[in-house]
Amino acid sequence: MSCHEASYIESSNQTTFHPKHENLFGVKKEIKSFTLIELLIVIAIIAILAALLLPALQQARESARKTSCSSNLKQIGVAINSYTADYDDYLPIFSWQKGKERWTWYLLPYLGAQQDSNTYLPKVGFCPNYKESKFFNYPVSDRSLTSTYAWNVDCGYRYNDTTPYWDRRYKIQAVKFPTKLVILGELNNKEVLTDLNKCWKFCWANEATNKVLGLRVHGNRDSNYLRVAGNVESERIAEGERGLITEYFQQRFYFNANKLVGGPIGNW
Repeated sequence: MSCHEASYIESSNQTTFHPKHENLFGVKKEIKSFTLIELLIVIAIIAILAALLLPALQQARESARKTSCSSNLKQIGVAINSYTADYDDYLPIFSWQKGKERWTWYLLPYLGAQQDSNTYLPKVGFCPNYKESKFFNYPVSDRSLTSTYAWNVDCGYRYNDTTPYWDRRYKIQAVKFPTKLVILGELNNKEVLTDLNKCWKFCWANEATNKVLGLRVHGNRDSNYLRVAGNVESERIAEGERGLITEYFQQRFYFNANKLVGGPIGNW
């Protein structure tokens, strides 16, 4: 074999089995391809990392929605306290009479909207966790649902002209525990959408039956509640505790921190 032939064979072997290329500095490097097994290992590692990170991402998104919901309720709390300052310290009421105003109507001027029959409640009245279009399709004057937050009837309510038992109107100074008493809670997205008559308000004494409140709206853990004083706190209430009468719930859901009392109550 001649030297020329040997050089050709060596060059052929390098080309076939060890392909090389020169980088910008003229240094030759070997190019190695991934095997199928190596690719599968890389894909498996990526899948494992994604599975580990996904719950954290979901938790971060839920935390952001809960914070946004809390901010909404705080703005409504400021509106309620501004209303009481303008109306001789009286809290707004929720009227069940057809054609009468509900809490949303009273608070419109304090939420940057006009009191007009075609006005829709600003987005501050809706928790970002609710995607149901029913919440957004009705003006404030309509009898159907206008907010994802339910009014505590024991903080101010008007049923009709012939049933004064439910009528109650309070001054804010009369609240025993203003930093604890809930004035707005979040709706139960699963239970009440089929019955819009439940969506407006809640009464803790009837909560075990009506199930208006959403107890685990955020991350299947807890829900936000606006207190009369304007502070917002989350509560983790078990399903079996709906309507329960204990000192803890009495302070949070009854105006007198005791029980529901028949009306009429207050100055009408």
